Amino acid sequence: VTARVVAIISQVMIVAGLVLVGSWHFDNLVAGIAAAVMYLLLPYTARWCGDPEHCLPASLPVWAVVMYRRPLVGGMLIGLASGTIYYPIFLLSLWCSFYWERGVKRFAAGVLIAILALIITMAITAGSPDRFLGHLRQMFGIRWPRLEHLQGIWRFWDPVYRIPIIIAFSAFSISFVAWP
Repeated sequence: VTARVVAIISQVMIVAGLVLVGSWHFDNLVAGIAAAVMYLLLPYTARWCGDPEHCLPASLPVWAVVMYRRPLVGGMLIGLASGTIYYPIFLLSLWCSFYWERGVKRFAAGVLIAILALIITMAITAGSPDRFLGHLRQMFGIRWPRLEHLQGIWRFWDPVYRIPIIIAFSAFSISFVAWP
């Protein structure tokens, strides 16, 4: 029941965030509603709408965009998103380049506060050092790429090609610092 409630609240927060971005940042409520409707029409949304593992990490960056004028709050939201699942951590360079002239220190402080709060909470609730380290590795996505029992296109392609794709993805993510 808790997982479903979190998923429902996260979906509502995504829709509300998209509407507010359109209304506040673009002065166009209709554009915000249109973006929210397009989000709700995505097959991905229908497929994973009840899974908080997909909804919660998506709602936090949306609200970071809503709160972009407050770098500390935006940093905390991106830090929480990076702590719930590892992929938003690849957005840090983009956000830092956005705030470079006007609040990168406050943004970085927000990210560090959120990640440290999650690590402390995890250390308290883990029970043993091995479980804590396992959860910490999972939190930051630190693992070797699997090369066996793969799904999708990797069933047909040689799995060794995943490694250069992961390296290229990491390089493109770091290049976001200079991109905007």
